[in-house]
Amino acid sequence: MACGHGSKGEGGAEIMASLAKRANGKFEVRYLDPVTGKHKSKSFVAKKSAQAFKREIEIELESGVKQVVHVGMTVKQLCDLYIKFQEERRRDGRIGQGHYDQTKSHIDVSIIPNLGHMKLADVSLLTVADLYSTLCTEGGLSAPTAKGRIARLVSIFIFAVKRGYMKDNPAQKAMAELRGVKARPVRSFGEEQIKKVLEAANTRAPGSRHRGAALLQCMVNLAAFCGLRRGEIFALQLEAIDYHRKIIRIRHNLTRWDELKGPKTKAGNRDVPLPDHIATMLQRWVNTYYIEDDRNLLFRSPTGKMISGRTFIVHYWQPLLKRAGVKDDGRNFHFHALRHFAASWMIANHLPLTEVAQLLGHEHFDTTLQVYAHPIMDENHRHAAFNAMATRMIAG
Repeated sequence: MACGHGSKGEGGAEIMASLAKRANGKFEVRYLDPVTGKHKSKSFVAKKSAQAFKREIEIELESGVKQVVHVGMTVKQLCDLYIKFQEERRRDGRIGQGHYDQTKSHIDVSIIPNLGHMKLADVSLLTVADLYSTLCTEGGLSAPTAKGRIARLVSIFIFAVKRGYMKDNPAQKAMAELRGVKARPVRSFGEEQIKKVLEAANTRAPGSRHRGAALLQCMVNLAAFCGLRRGEIFALQLEAIDYHRKIIRIRHNLTRWDELKGPKTKAGNRDVPLPDHIATMLQRWVNTYYIEDDRNLLFRSPTGKMISGRTFIVHYWQPLLKRAGVKDDGRNFHFHALRHFAASWMIANHLPLTEVAQLLGHEHFDTTLQVYAHPIMDENHRHAAFNAMATRMIAG
């Protein structure tokens, strides 16, 4: 039996998208193409997949996009449809609010003002290459940031190609030419630098509040020794800390909208060893400073609200770096540099690379090796290590 229903298009014409189960057990979505006047259909094994496709078709038909396909759809019209698709994904939980807002911002600020007036049929590799140059020169974006905007355009055009609005994806060809453009890597702490940071974090600054100092101490140690992200730390719940088994269960990330969100991949769900000194810190925090929360979140403000990323960086992290006296070529280190140090420290202490990747929540260990592994020994230590290896080989 059909599950869909019709709606009215321009001029009162009925636009039909229906879902029916066929005799062979498959689910079929049928709809009327306003351009050709012919019915089209697509079959699915899973009902949920068919329902999702039906919703997409209804959005397309109701927006009138099908009526301009092949007769002059513009980049702006495509972007409007793409945003509606992202709204649907946000509502059903496939993406978070942050992903949606970032996508819309990139489109509104970088893509529509520059390409919105163009017809899809006129967009070429040269068009996209010119957009990249414009974003760098007139838009004031760094090369990696401008490349990120082109990557967004790639996703939009993939959406268009799948739905038959474009024959190919010129943005993908442009991305191939930008392969050498890389984001500036996050610098990690060296061994002496991390000692200064930890010493400062473990010592309350004169005049600072005891609760704030305890929060900072927990945050820094969890990131430096366990490799946790800032969002993962803020998402920790009471039940995530298993003092008996000495592990921390990582299951969520706290978004900037105070939403608990699951990991992007299954590898993000992981159990991380809990060092004894951090267990002591956490127990002291819970006994002294924990504020009851509906979600049992460990780290909240004194009023029980979320501690924003900006608040943490400006009022906790940057003052800590100043007290510790560490700089990265005159610039402050990112808090994420602690996670990079954790990965490098684990590898330097002979933990297998595959296990380090698992502890960091990476699906593939090459990510760990390429992005997170940094040398943490100074030149004298490395020289001594090489001499020791050579001596063992010769002696053997």
